[in-house]
Parts: sequence; C-alpha cells; structure tokens
Amino acid sequence: MRKPSSLTIFRIFLTTIAGFWFLVSYKTREKETCCAAPLDSVLTSNTHPKDRVFQNDDLENLLSKQEELSDMEGGGNEQLSQQDNLQSGQAANVSSELLEAERRIEQRMKHLREQCEELRVPHYKLYNLYYFDRFNVAWCPTFKASSSTWRDFFIDEMVGGYAKHRSGQKYHLGMLEEFALGHGKRDWSNSPRKLKFSGERADSTRFTVVRHPLSRLISHLLKAQNLPYEVKRQKDVWTREAIMNGRENRDWDDLTRLKYEQELNTYISELEPAVDHTPYSPDNPYLHPPYPTFVEMVNFIMKHRTPRVDQKGANGHWRPAVEFCDVCMNTLDIIIHLEEEPAELMVLLNKLGLMRFKDRLSQKHNASKQDVDNSKSKSKDLMKQYADMLNNNQIRFLNKMYAKDYMLLGYEPIPER
Repeated sequence: MRKPSSLTIFRIFLTTIAGFWFLVSYKTREKETCCAAPLDSVLTSNTHPKDRVFQNDDLENLLSKQEELSDMEGGGNEQLSQQDNLQSGQAANVSSELLEAERRIEQRMKHLREQCEELRVPHYKLYNLYYFDRFNVAWCPTFKASSSTWRDFFIDEMVGGYAKHRSGQKYHLGMLEEFALGHGKRDWSNSPRKLKFSGERADSTRFTVVRHPLSRLISHLLKAQNLPYEVKRQKDVWTREAIMNGRENRDWDDLTRLKYEQELNTYISELEPAVDHTPYSPDNPYLHPPYPTFVEMVNFIMKHRTPRVDQKGANGHWRPAVEFCDVCMNTLDIIIHLEEEPAELMVLLNKLGLMRFKDRLSQKHNASKQDVDNSKSKSKDLMKQYADMLNNNQIRFLNKMYAKDYMLLGYEPIPER
C-alpha cells in the first residue's frame, strides 16, 4: 500500500477540524467579536442582530485551503480511505446539527418577539436576572432546567465557589445576590431594551434555559422522592402540606389525626441528618409513602393558584418560565431548550463567549447526542406516564397555567385523556 503524502494527511486534518470547528474553540473571544458574523448559508439579511451567533471566517479559510490541496493533488488521484470518509461524514453530521440548532433558536426568538407584540403579554414585574460584568451576561434561572448547573458555574467564577464548597457551605442562589438586577432605571432613548437595569451594559446578552413544564414538575417531584432530605428542606414550602391534604381522612377522630400528624413531623425532622427513625404506626397514611405523589403535588399547586395565586403558588419551581423570567419585558436574547442539548448548548456557549468552559458545563448537561436522544425518548415516555395519573380537570388546569409557555416557547400542551 502506498504511503499517503503529507498533503493528503494535511487535507484529512483540515476536513476533521472544519467539521468540529463549532464544538472546539481555542480562542478566547471578547463579547464584541464572538457574535460578529452569521452563517451565510443560514441567516438572511433581516436576521435580528442579537440572533447572529457564529463567526465563520476561519472555517471558510480552512475549507478554501482544503479545496486548494485537492487541486494540487489532481482531484481523483488521491482518494480518501474508508476511515477518512467516515471521519468526514461524522464532521458533516456535527456541523449539520449545529446549523439546525441555530435555525431553531433563531426561529424561536423571532416567534417570541412576534408573540410578545401580538399577545401584549403583561409585565409581571419580576426581575429574576443576574448580571455578570466579567462575561457581560445576564442569566435568568428557570428552575429544573439546568439552573443548578449555571448557578454553580457562576458561583465558582464570580464568588470563589470552590472555597465555599470546601468549607462545607452548600451552594444556593443567595450566593449570587450581589449580582441580582433590581428595579432598574428605564432608558428608552439610549437602550434597545424595554427595561434597562442600572449597572448592566446595554449590549449584554440575556439568556435562560427552558424545559417542558410537565417535565419540570416531574423533575422537582423526583428530587423529593429520591432524596428524602428534600422532603425536610421543603416541608414549609410544599411537601408536608401536600402529603397531609392528599391523605387526610374526615372520619378520623381528633386523637388519631393528632397522632398521625405528630408521627409525620417526627419522621420529617429525622431525615437530615439521617438517623434511625422513631417507630410510627404501620397504618399511618402520611408515611406510606413518606413523600408526596404526583397527584398530590398537582393538587397542592391548584389549591395555591386558584382562584388567586398566593406565595406558595408562585414558587419558582412550578411558576411558568414566561412569568418567572418576564421574557417579553426583559427582552431575553437567547433561549435554549434543555431537550435539544448538546447542540443548542454549544450555540449558547458560542453566543456567550464561554466556549472555553464547554467541557465543564457539558459535564452537567447532556454529554453526547446519543445520551440526548435516549433522554428525549425516555422523557416523552415519562411525561406520558405521569400525565396518565391525572384526570382531565387537572390536565386542563396545568395547560391553562402553562398556556403562555406553550405559545411563546414552543412546547405542546398535555393531551387530555
């Protein structure tokens, strides 16, 4: 077998680099340069400036050099091996996925702006944005949609989170309080924003990660079911009340009701730190199971959002993302779907100029396309499984509650039974 020439080897190298260009970035770009140019083959001349994500000059140069090498070697005289063709195919697939991800995000943001204008979505007067001047990025945490991943990242980068973690202090959103944007000053003349905050640069990039509302609820429930100490941590928020409301029997006498309630309180108090539980009545329904069920969770939310939304009903773990992030008034620049990672995550990181943190952030997000496909398939099955637990009245309540998330963020309502 003839040994391949150095030009052939270099051409193979360029083919691989061209395909994976969007996934690996070795340059640290300033915010002003990372978003300078769109992909000519994807974006049209009327693309919104804030949606233009990729810079492709270097990629075009690589492809141009590859064509020159092909001409130098006489075109068909040097055929790529089967392995080389496979590498080229994989590179093309990766590039195609990223192009498609950018198309989805561009269309999503265009649809969002149109819907905000057409529906005249009300201003919820919520400013759940955290601004990090070092990155010129503002983030809204949509709970149960990678919010912990981004919270931990910003704590580590902005307040020395590693040191806090080593000292035993648990990560929580309050550690970022100094970066929270408050009731800022409106600057209608000098800012493209509907609402500009004091201390935030006008050219900042605002973003969030969202997830299907039903999937968010399931995720929050499973955390309480799989991590018993969460039942204790959230007992005053929802877990204790949801259990009691769902299982109380009007036929109990006062002594039985008091005994069961005291046993529940004792059990919860012993969840953290974990100890051997004080014996309790085997027929105590509050402790079989010792955590809320999905139906109990939905009924709890219904109780606190009907007819009016109270403090418990407005909890961020189930509050619609459109409300919590006030997406129309806060004019977010990029919103990605958790279900569409890792491709949309790569687009987001490039947009934010954070590709150098790709490996670190991807570790907690979905790491490969195969994992994402599996999780998407499992997620659909799981959502159907949990939706089947609900009656149509509960489904209609959730669909009404999350109607704007469906309309503005591109999710499908829960089918009625």
